[in-house]
Amino acid sequence: MDRKILRPSENIQNKSNDHQRKEKVLTIDKLANVIQRLEKARFDKTKWKKLGGTLGLHPNTLNMISANERGVTDDCFRECLSKWLRRSDGSDKVGKPSYDTLADALDKINGCKAQADYIRAILFAVYWITNNRYSNIVI
Repeated sequence: MDRKILRPSENIQNKSNDHQRKEKVLTIDKLANVIQRLEKARFDKTKWKKLGGTLGLHPNTLNMISANERGVTDDCFRECLSKWLRRSDGSDKVGKPSYDTLADALDKINGCKAQADYIRAILFAVYWITNNRYSNIVI
């Protein structure tokens, strides 16, 4: 039996953007999943405003989130991602809500390359498993 070993490579960014893989647009019903993946990636939630801006949210929207959520980091983080998933402020100009767009935004934030690589590794693993019919593997 020929076994394939799944290993994230240094070139994972190119593999996650493989033209054969159809980018899945995320919607608000995936909010909990997005938060969970960012938490597993050990994203520093205090950088929520920088992430929101990089994802295309307007500074006024980010300031409103901070005011409405009374500066509570977890709540601001959640609302920021919620606005992005709802495509507020024309954030599609940066890219439609997807894990690819999220990873690209993380790459642009100082100190978040490891989190971007983690998101891409998950994307690649899901893509690889799906296309190699290994449905019994849990990620």
